[in-house]
Amino acid sequence: RTGYCSVAGNTTPAGTAIVPGKFLDLAEDQPATDSHYKGALVASFYQGRGITCDVLPGYTKTAELIGSGGPGGGPGPYAYWKKA
Repeated sequence: RTGYCSVAGNTTPAGTAIVPGKFLDLAEDQPATDSHYKGALVASFYQGRGITCDVLPGYTKTAELIGSGGPGGGPGPYAYWKKA
């Protein structure tokens, strides 16, 4: 499973609109194959907070991509944000 953030136009399987920026727990690459979640963006990993779609003040984006285990847990899909 991978954390994604909804974008405008995403819907539930029942067709209900999903607010942009909502955290979605989806199968890896599901936005590429499921029209309900087309264009959903991979969430970010914030130091000390974990995976989220929130934009948190006081953090700086690094060039590192990490997994759900955080730094040192191996590579993954999440952009890593460190406390500034």
